[in-house]
Amino acid sequence: MDNPQKGTEKSESFQCGIVAFAEELLTILWPTNPHLVCSSPASMVPLETYIREILQRSCVTYSTLLTAFHYLRLLQSGVPCEKPRICRPPEHEQHSPLACQRRMFLSAVMLAWKYTQDKCYSSRQWARISGLCLTEINNNEGIFLQRVCWRLYIPQTVILQMRSDVHLYIYQRQQRAVIDI
Repeated sequence: MDNPQKGTEKSESFQCGIVAFAEELLTILWPTNPHLVCSSPASMVPLETYIREILQRSCVTYSTLLTAFHYLRLLQSGVPCEKPRICRPPEHEQHSPLACQRRMFLSAVMLAWKYTQDKCYSSRQWARISGLCLTEINNNEGIFLQRVCWRLYIPQTVILQMRSDVHLYIYQRQQRAVIDI
């Protein structure tokens, strides 16, 4: 993952901060038990490991990740749609992909990648990266897009605020680590 800081130690610290931010964001947005919808608990890696693996395997850039974070917030905010029946799949269903923080994180990263990069992975490549089948990748992406009503454009002010939120989180996390020492 590309990041704005130079140097190995700072770079590693920044990457750990990004993963921690993503993990906390997913936990806040999906406070229910992830074992209910994602897979069997025995086969599930910790959320932090899952995030780190997806980011490493996809070689996501920092700006793409900021975009994905915004999409996740947008997804959970209940964007008003012109046609609510089409844009809001049944959330109460326990096995809906919308209830799985991991599937929605992957969908957000995929869509952010497609929106911010000139060249992007195919759905088949995302299936290899994630370990999900191609049909599920396409289905999850479609559900995500319907839920946000295909509104992928992000004003620059929103991205700048997201960047500030992430940097503040990482700074506070580093300060807590210094205090704990």
